[in-house]
Amino acid sequence: MFARSILRSVIVFAVPSAVVSSQIIADYRVESKDAPIVLGRGYSVSNGQIMGLCMDVDLENDITVPSFDYEYILRDISTHDLVTSDETLKTTKSYLDATARVESATRVTTTKDDTTTNTVMSLMLVDKYYISADETNLALSEDALSLINTGNFLLFFQSCGPTMIRSVRRASEFAGYFSSTTTKSESTTTVNYLNTLGSSSIYGNGGNVKSSATDMTIEMKIYGITLKGEKANRAFNARNFDEYMVAMDAAFEAMMDPAVGIVKSIEVVPWINNLQFQAAVQMDTPIIAASSTTHSFMRRFYTIVNAEHLARVDSILSQRIRVISNIVSCLSAVMGFSRTDNDKMLQNKWHICVPGMACPNLTVLGLKEALTSKRDLVTDEEHHRRYLLGRTVDNLRGYITNYVAPCFDDLTREAHGVPGGNMQTLHWANMDGCRETSCIFSGTKWETDKCVATDTSDNVDLIIEQYCMPAIL
Repeated sequence: MFARSILRSVIVFAVPSAVVSSQIIADYRVESKDAPIVLGRGYSVSNGQIMGLCMDVDLENDITVPSFDYEYILRDISTHDLVTSDETLKTTKSYLDATARVESATRVTTTKDDTTTNTVMSLMLVDKYYISADETNLALSEDALSLINTGNFLLFFQSCGPTMIRSVRRASEFAGYFSSTTTKSESTTTVNYLNTLGSSSIYGNGGNVKSSATDMTIEMKIYGITLKGEKANRAFNARNFDEYMVAMDAAFEAMMDPAVGIVKSIEVVPWINNLQFQAAVQMDTPIIAASSTTHSFMRRFYTIVNAEHLARVDSILSQRIRVISNIVSCLSAVMGFSRTDNDKMLQNKWHICVPGMACPNLTVLGLKEALTSKRDLVTDEEHHRRYLLGRTVDNLRGYITNYVAPCFDDLTREAHGVPGGNMQTLHWANMDGCRETSCIFSGTKWETDKCVATDTSDNVDLIIEQYCMPAIL
């Protein structure tokens, strides 16, 4: 009991810094290429979920003037030490690619005592920041504003998230590799020649540089640019050095677009800091009750904390629904294999196995047993819980009935004549329907009057991620 009280205290006071100000998010959640980062979209700090677009943003007219940092690097990367000792190169997306190229070239040339592969890397880096929405020109979307005006804060925060993405930092890279295999006695001359090619300036004339190496190769690697227009499409299909110079010029122009690039970080701000939201909710007006008054600052505090809690619970609920769908789909697929396949190994999506290497794998029969997880039950009334799918559905039903529904009812209840006022005057941990903090974690189920950890054999999330949909090795 004491431990649960401590846990509740920690959660209650672990308020996101975004409650009263902006917050910078710079980790795998926003750097993933699967994350649709767009100015004006909603975001939840507590679970990293990107929500709907609830702010109308014109990228031509509604953003502030961005800033750019440009860097051009020319490096001899003919040996592994030259690559790994370069601290600047280590911070780029091209570092792993450069390392792999050198190691591959080394393996090829080590069998020939008199030859060596020389590689010079030409790298353009552009860092784009202060790409921020100009809030003086922004407007909430018509649908989002309609939800606020009708006091439907539950749907607003479910759709738009507790915060919005106000600014994005992006980066772009263009890497060119000039390689030639020569005798070791000519190595220095070859590197100097490759440096001459790579050091030709942007918009410069590289056509007068003639190559005497018949085996020279030129390769390109590009990260985070746009390919708008026919010119760009043709430019990045270089077949000689002159066309490579055209590709560099096209890449330089494309990298200047502030709307494209690899996302490095985002700035998020609570919706309560948006002037249009405040005006619609009349957030500057205290909520006066018979025995207490909730001033505007506390209204803002309760709103954003409760909105984050709503997003957290909504995310857990969505994840549990996805698990049920995944169990059904994966079970249907694995049951389609014949009994003769039962001892065959399935591909593990998290591991790349090579012959002779011990890999964590599961057989077809093992996946069937994990997803059915049959139990011998004592009473006939529990027949629906005999298999994993039935127990998972039952646990979801119990979670919704005993926690989600009462909590959302409390969050949306009118208070002192204000629609949705309960969300603005009371912390979720002090609401009867939401106060059970054990229910805000994944891998739990409702039991009697609280949430407890799900049985280990029923927690198949990891197995589903690794082996579904099933494929035989």
